[in-house]
Amino acid sequence: MRNLEPTKAQLFCLDQGDDSITFQFNPTSFQFSRKVTWAEGKNAGQPWTNLSFSFGGNDTLTVSLLVDSTEPDSPDSTNDSSVLEEVIKYYKLTMPLKIVDGADEIIRPPVVAFLWEQFQFQGVVTSMDVELLLFDENGRATRATVDLSLMGKALAGASSAQEFFSLDYSAPTVDAAGGSSPDGDPRLDIIGEMDQ
Repeated sequence: MRNLEPTKAQLFCLDQGDDSITFQFNPTSFQFSRKVTWAEGKNAGQPWTNLSFSFGGNDTLTVSLLVDSTEPDSPDSTNDSSVLEEVIKYYKLTMPLKIVDGADEIIRPPVVAFLWEQFQFQGVVTSMDVELLLFDENGRATRATVDLSLMGKALAGASSAQEFFSLDYSAPTVDAAGGSSPDGDPRLDIIGEMDQ
């Protein structure tokens, strides 16, 4: 029988400690982007310049989340706590940790992985905005939105923070005349499907 429960989006901490978070509600949308820098050549008298690849940049991910303590986590339970307990979990992802790697100590916020179904983004939280939307009669915040921005690598596959920082990209070999890559690069399969 097929599982009808929706898969919950998660933020996994790739550093030591267990600061992983399963979202209460899946995001209605998220956005990731990538920028690539090209240098323009100087071609006097030509309508266009030659382009030369310079370097790629880090990918960015923005996601908006709803946190609501008025909604029960399951049909037979109720939760009357403040959403600040949940918001603090996200806040901790912006705070530095002391990472001990043998004799080396590094102080930085944790590396996280955003996972939802087949999409994966690994990076660090660069900003967090919280809006408290609803309060109970005692002044406790019961609903909030959390907007997170992350910088890192979309569709990456590191299993630890150390591996995340050491990932080297090996450019696939492509036939300049067109056709498929001898390395079987799946990016070209997508481009080929678009050309048909």
